[in-house]
Amino acid sequence: MVKAGFHLEQHSVYPSTNVEDVYTKMMGNILKAFDAYTKKGLGWILNAVIKLDITLSKLNPLRGCSYLVLP
Repeated sequence: MVKAGFHLEQHSVYPSTNVEDVYTKMMGNILKAFDAYTKKGLGWILNAVIKLDITLSKLNPLRGCSYLVLP
């Protein structure tokens, strides 16, 4: 069995973000990456997805917290 890995771009998800749209876009990107991988002439067929890692990180944007008098 040969394993293939794909690393795709990150997406920011906010409370107002439609998660289904992001999911659909990401799945399309995964399928495009796999399609490009298989078009290298190897004739491989996707038999199963063994593992799918989704990494989430909390975004802590910088915020101003003080006032400085400037000349």
